[in-house]
Amino acid sequence: MRVAFRFALGYALLSFTYSIYYTVSRPLYGVDVYGRSFVLFIAGAEYIPAVFSFLIGSLSDSIGRRKVMLFSIMGAAPLALIFLQREPLPLLLSISLYSFFNGLASMIGLSSVLESREDVGRNYSVIGLASSLGWAGGSSIAWLLYKGLGEKLFVALLVLTYLFGLYGLYSGYGGKEREAMGSVLGGLRTVYSTLRWFLPALLLAYVGTTLGGNLNAVILDAKLRGFVEGCLKGSVRDSRLLYGLFYGGLTSIVAIPARVIAGRLVDRGKERALFAFSITAYIAIFTLLPFMPPLLFIFTWLVPIYPFYDTSIYALSARSTGSHESTISGYISTVTSIAGLLVIIINTLAYGGGILTYVALTALFLLASLVLFMLGGGGKNSDLLPALKGEGSL
Repeated sequence: MRVAFRFALGYALLSFTYSIYYTVSRPLYGVDVYGRSFVLFIAGAEYIPAVFSFLIGSLSDSIGRRKVMLFSIMGAAPLALIFLQREPLPLLLSISLYSFFNGLASMIGLSSVLESREDVGRNYSVIGLASSLGWAGGSSIAWLLYKGLGEKLFVALLVLTYLFGLYGLYSGYGGKEREAMGSVLGGLRTVYSTLRWFLPALLLAYVGTTLGGNLNAVILDAKLRGFVEGCLKGSVRDSRLLYGLFYGGLTSIVAIPARVIAGRLVDRGKERALFAFSITAYIAIFTLLPFMPPLLFIFTWLVPIYPFYDTSIYALSARSTGSHESTISGYISTVTSIAGLLVIIINTLAYGGGILTYVALTALFLLASLVLFMLGGGGKNSDLLPALKGEGSL
């Protein structure tokens, strides 16, 4: 199966919308309004609503995937509310609802990408490239739109691109309508029995990457300010206008070759090696980033690790079972949701503890994930050293 253009465009538009929301919300609420640690509450609010995704994924496998995807249209209203009020609880609730419905569409859309196991790397890379281009465009102009359009026009643009993205996914979906065999509970049991060795390691990995990614996304704002004041001097007056460019624009462009390499390595059976490599790289980068000078921080921030990380996760999960693709995506979404809940708990306990505390917690969770992955079966097939030393060197 090859990915339809409309389907890829739908992913690009959804990514464009989400990147604008993400790029504006981090500095706006994590710097201007509430302070750095609040950004982890935002991250938790994004992840928590997907806690029952495993059940929704299995349900869509049984009754029809496109039918369930239609409910994603309900995410338009909370998306608008995110930028129309500032009270913390309604804000977090709006973020949660938008994240849930946006994630629902992406989760079910991915089921068609996972169906062809032998080409999962290539097909996922196509979707990843489309998402990267959408993310690059949205994040690069996010603050220009926010400051230039005014609140109402800005919100209207987000809602329209979100709805057009959903239309692309729905109309271009080329996968199975439903799982030909089995009930909801049958799909849940089948997928869990094959993924239970991997899910605990994945949970710890998502906690670590959520902590490290969101903390450094806020620190980037300060580093850019220092870069503008120290290197660009008077040529750029507002560092915030560069935030989206460096946060998501350039990172997505730089990541395009990495996505191609990741897809090829996965189609050669190297997904276990890529997961181990990406976790190891995240441990090193997230530990060092906060303490780097601005220019070195920016260059290190651009290193593309995420393409190897997410491609390996979906390929490894899909190849662990031969059916129930929407249920597979649902289990992964559920794990990210539980990770979000843990991040909120951790942030509540560590709130105000300083950067060093969050760096230590990030490294601890990622290291635990790597150890658990290797003990649970991550070194299976002896593919770690050949993949990292030979073909497709990173």
